[in-house]
Amino acid sequence: MSVRLRFVILGLALILALPVGSPAADPAKSEGTPPKEGAVLKDGVITLDFKNVELTELIGTISELTGKNFIFDDSVKGRVTIISPRSMSLDEAYQVFQTVLAVKGYTIVPS
Repeated sequence: MSVRLRFVILGLALILALPVGSPAADPAKSEGTPPKEGAVLKDGVITLDFKNVELTELIGTISELTGKNFIFDDSVKGRVTIISPRSMSLDEAYQVFQTVLAVKGYTIVPS
């Protein structure tokens, strides 16, 4: 077997040995990297600091953090500001999100 063929086989073996998924593939599990501007997930807690952000952007951020899907109409509009004085768990951040929706006259209907 030639030296070049050995390197090709070794290279293929190394590629196949690599893990398929990476921690960065799931934003809710990646530590220290914000899924969107205004949200920072670190050590299992999150800090939400949004200033005058479009409601649809907030929905996208919460979706990335929680891994939940949200379906909403084009009529969902508005701007919100969230300033959290302390870090919170993902469950608490989701409760804040639900409160923001309620203040804007929206709600979540699980299905």
